[in-house]
Amino acid sequence: MSLKLQQKLKQFTRAARELMIRLISPIREFVQEYVIGRWKYFYRVRRFAFGWLAFASLIVIGGGLQTLNLVDSQQESYPLPGGSLREGIVGSLTSFNPLFADTSADQAASELLFD
Repeated sequence: MSLKLQQKLKQFTRAARELMIRLISPIREFVQEYVIGRWKYFYRVRRFAFGWLAFASLIVIGGGLQTLNLVDSQQESYPLPGGSLREGIVGSLTSFNPLFADTSADQAASELLFD
C-alpha cells in the first residue's frame, strides 16, 4: 500500500472512532444514570414492580388461553359428500303423504321428506 493510502486509512479510522465515542457517550451516560443508578432504589418499589409483572403475565397468559379456546371453537364441521342417513321412527308407516299422516310415525316421515 502506498504511504498516502495508509495515511487516509488512519484518518478514516480515527474519525470513525471519534464518531463512535460521540454517539456512545450519551447512551452510556443515560444507562448509568437511569438504569444502573436507580437500581439501588428497587427495594422500595419491589412490591409494585412485582405486582405489575404478575398482572402483565396474567394478561398475556389469559390472552393466549383465550386465543387457543377461540381457535378450537371456531372450527366448523361440515358433512362430507356421499354416505347415507338413517333415522329410526317408532311405529309403523302407513303413508308418506303429509295429507294422510295419522300417526306420529307418519308425521315424522313426512316431515323428513317434505321439509
